[in-house]
Amino acid sequence: MYQKFTFQSTSMNTQVKVIAWTDKDELTVKDYFSKAIQEIQRIEKLYTRFQKDSYLSSFNNRKFTVVTKEFFQIALFLFFFASKSEDYFDPTIIDFLEAYGYGPGYHFEKLNNEIELKKSIEKLKASRPSIKDTKFKVIQNGIEKFKFSIDEFQGQVKNDLKNLLDYEFKSLIDFVDKVSNDEVQKKIEADQFSTKTFRKKLLGPNDQHNLQFEIILAQDQRIEFGGCGKGYAIDRMYHILEPLENFVIDIGGDIRCCGQIEERNWTTSIYGTSDAIAMLSGDVVCVSGKAARQVGNFHHLLNPKDANPTGSFDQILVYASYKDTCNLSLLTTFADAYSTLSYVSPIEKNMFYEVENKGVYKKYINTYLN
Repeated sequence: MYQKFTFQSTSMNTQVKVIAWTDKDELTVKDYFSKAIQEIQRIEKLYTRFQKDSYLSSFNNRKFTVVTKEFFQIALFLFFFASKSEDYFDPTIIDFLEAYGYGPGYHFEKLNNEIELKKSIEKLKASRPSIKDTKFKVIQNGIEKFKFSIDEFQGQVKNDLKNLLDYEFKSLIDFVDKVSNDEVQKKIEADQFSTKTFRKKLLGPNDQHNLQFEIILAQDQRIEFGGCGKGYAIDRMYHILEPLENFVIDIGGDIRCCGQIEERNWTTSIYGTSDAIAMLSGDVVCVSGKAARQVGNFHHLLNPKDANPTGSFDQILVYASYKDTCNLSLLTTFADAYSTLSYVSPIEKNMFYEVENKGVYKKYINTYLN
């Protein structure tokens, strides 16, 4: 007999809710719930920037440059996504956020001194490195196989390196390529980058043993995964919970569902409105808005071009169709990043001009804030 099970927790500084409609017994369901929560806790512990001893913070503090494959792939996606955004999306925006006090300890008293805050922002703007200054490396048995910056991640170099990525990340990179408004040549021979990019031996998908992945930050540069963190956690939890067949995951308003409930589609309401959305299996809703992290005139969605809190609307909702995006397994990861980009970039900008023809839709909402 089918039953409804609900589990709630707190992680990533927000509410986590999972609902399942299943014929499995209670102990089995609780075990799946437990494994899913352990996964989001794992991701938060590793990749939060709010804990000084997290894996991400240790990396940013230059304690190591060789990273796990998962870390490398998340960073590569964020940098590649940013490279298509005309600089409206920036995974190295920690310096601006912390200038406002949005960092460990939440030192928002910095907002009280506007003159000093402005000086701090201007100083950062004058000297901060670009995402193009970050170097990515792949090493095998001590020999450098690839070394590139994100603007060199194209053509044959990109095609060869994608063979080393896990399938879900390869598909994610391919999807960004497919939907981005990119005028760069699609066919670039690897030797055009021979002075900058090393490809000492082509590595195939079955030649991945003894590999090391390395990321070298520019001076004073740090990275953060907030642009897709909740989305990635949802996608990982989704994979764990799939045997339950019918469930919905909600992390702070970012949602992904599977199957149905009582032979009906899952339905989610839109925060601050009376509207609701019926979701098909595998589909995603991600929301970006200033209310979640707002202190006075500051909120966490900054325009990287000028470091100012931005957004003409209270929130933006992105709906992503699993079926229409060719069953993209990291669909919430993409939608999370895309909702952030859509919120901070001007409405007339359309960096991902094909995206709405490929199963991802957005809606601007002005309802509950002034």
